[in-house]
Amino acid sequence: MNIAQTWRDSLTIFLPKNLKLFLLITLKSIIETYKTLFRYFWWLILLNIIVEPLLWFVWDSTHAQWAWWLIHYIPVSLLLMFLFYCALFLCARPSVKKKDYAYFKDYPFHCLYIIVFFTGITYEITRFWFQLPPTLFHRLVNSIAVIAVGYYWITPLFKGAAGIISGIVLSPISAFFILFLLNSEGTVRTIGASLLRAVKMVIYNYPFCLIVYLLWCYGLPLAWLQSTIAAALYPLTTLLHVSAVKINYHEMISSSIVFLLLPIPIHIWINFYIKKLHEQFSLYFKQSV
Repeated sequence: MNIAQTWRDSLTIFLPKNLKLFLLITLKSIIETYKTLFRYFWWLILLNIIVEPLLWFVWDSTHAQWAWWLIHYIPVSLLLMFLFYCALFLCARPSVKKKDYAYFKDYPFHCLYIIVFFTGITYEITRFWFQLPPTLFHRLVNSIAVIAVGYYWITPLFKGAAGIISGIVLSPISAFFILFLLNSEGTVRTIGASLLRAVKMVIYNYPFCLIVYLLWCYGLPLAWLQSTIAAALYPLTTLLHVSAVKINYHEMISSSIVFLLLPIPIHIWINFYIKKLHEQFSLYFKQSV
């Protein structure tokens, strides 16, 4: 299949007629996902919202060293985050099975691989990030280099560990990898195959992936929404005698709230994945003669 043709085809989704249908399907899927998510994983959502500010409060109150942050905060925070990430994809992906506890119990190893894989990547990128010179120029150059090779895992508008996680969870490669993995047997061998298929899907549909990813990072008001919520929470955190200036608890709580919007960008990738898997099936799977 000609890559120039697939690039042109990927952009046809932005035509008014196609875009309207795509967005309507996406909206319907998002509503169903929220229903399933809040029915079965309300406890996980609550943990994600509470634990991150709590860990930062403990770190600040005990005046612990940064080693405590690396050893305790990152593993616990990432575990909860990517556990929710697994739950989100299991709720959002299309399936002929009824989505209940029996359905979710069929994917323990898939979720284990996803959590280990993304936690490891995030941890290593975080370590590398904080070793960079603390200048916007160096981080901007690094970000452009990463985007240029198609990883989409760091963006210059996100700062620090929270930005790295945001870059990963919004990434098309991450979404396609998880979808391919969940549609596989769930063995260790399928991890590499799923990642290669995800990279191939991004390469063959690069214009769409780049435009949508940049829209999430730059064009859509997610950052504005988080800043607005943070500003509203700032007086409250100050009245409660929390060190809001030093640790920015108000920003962390607002980040947790915005985190609930993840099903929206995820469903964009899922519906695009379904469309392209149908149209380009032979690119990703060998067909028997």
